[in-house]
Amino acid sequence: TEYATQLASINPAYERTLIRSLIESDKVDEAIKYLKDTPVRGEPQMRAASMLELVRHSPHRSDLFAMVAQDVYSLVSKNPADVGLRISYADLMLQGRQYAVAEQTLEPLKNVANQDGAIDARRAWLRAAEGKDLDEALRLATEAVKLNSRETAFREVQARVLLTQKQFAKSMEVLQTVPRDNLSLAGQVYRTAALLNLDRIAEAQVAFDQIHAQNDADFLFPADKDLLSSISNRFLQPTTALR
Repeated sequence: TEYATQLASINPAYERTLIRSLIESDKVDEAIKYLKDTPVRGEPQMRAASMLELVRHSPHRSDLFAMVAQDVYSLVSKNPADVGLRISYADLMLQGRQYAVAEQTLEPLKNVANQDGAIDARRAWLRAAEGKDLDEALRLATEAVKLNSRETAFREVQARVLLTQKQFAKSMEVLQTVPRDNLSLAGQVYRTAALLNLDRIAEAQVAFDQIHAQNDADFLFPADKDLLSSISNRFLQPTTALR
């Protein structure tokens, strides 16, 4: 953590790395103290990203959520024109399963001039996570892909929506447009779920083992962690359906 502290003191872009390093070293209180005592330097979105690390990786994430939400909201209030910061706040709400608040944060941003699909993709994902308004979710995900066809995360969201709609073959088709090595952890989870529901059990087992070998589940939003858990249960209880 000493090296990470030095990097963060030189460049605030490394604060996020420092916070995660402190948490992995079981120094959560030190991470909180750093964020409380160190003035915001650089883009406010970088500080928000560092705060999100607390909620993602700390074993006490549920206890920290309210404090982090208040601090990030304060950053948003001080920088109301910062779209990226508002998206970071929405990501925090998704992490806390506060889907209504996330939608309220994202919806007013849907027509911003620099909309590159990130807003539509998040609005699509949260609908898939809730399992409702799925036709609109698919429209939003498709629009995100049209806005930025090179962004693999948007295709993964599209696959997530199709998976929730139980269109497993179509979900798999979308994921196959992304090189396997470029899939995020979430994308790998969606692919494994699609394979299972297509009864491609051997392939699904290999994909599932690869996910566990990474040991990075903290990078998943809670709803995707739930999906990963349901995959685990499916291997133990083969008749269990996935969503």
